[in-house]
Amino acid sequence: MNKLIKRIILIAVCLIPTLMAIIAYTNAQESPLPTSEVSSLIWEEPSGKLSEYNASAKKDADFIAFLLKLNKNADPVDKLPEDLSDESTYRAAFVTDGKKTVYTYYFSTVSPSNSYLEDPDEQVYRIDAADTIAFLDSDHSAALYPASEMPVLTVVG
Repeated sequence: MNKLIKRIILIAVCLIPTLMAIIAYTNAQESPLPTSEVSSLIWEEPSGKLSEYNASAKKDADFIAFLLKLNKNADPVDKLPEDLSDESTYRAAFVTDGKKTVYTYYFSTVSPSNSYLEDPDEQVYRIDAADTIAFLDSDHSAALYPASEMPVLTVVG
């Protein structure tokens, strides 16, 4: 009887770390990206222009942290509204340990409360109006405004 109890205790002691690891892994998969783990960001504007931001640079890290905060503050909704156009779509690929996690953003310049994001699992979230306004006031939103594009000089003759 004494040997049986010792074996049961030994088996339990061996299984506890395994169960804790499984629980930690599951929680990590479901939680948003922590700012400290993102090494870089690949930002695609609606025009297709790509920009890369490195988390080791202060200004780049601030933009990465802003986007992660924007993701965290968003509220889940059932689906994207049908009136959204692909012309206002931004894509952000957060790079963590060589793995890319891509989010798609739909920003509205007309109604800040009508901005959305789609996560890699195709879950849709409504972006907080204050976060939308902060984004629209930044240099990163220039592609949403056609007048902000550099004019092209054409010489004839």
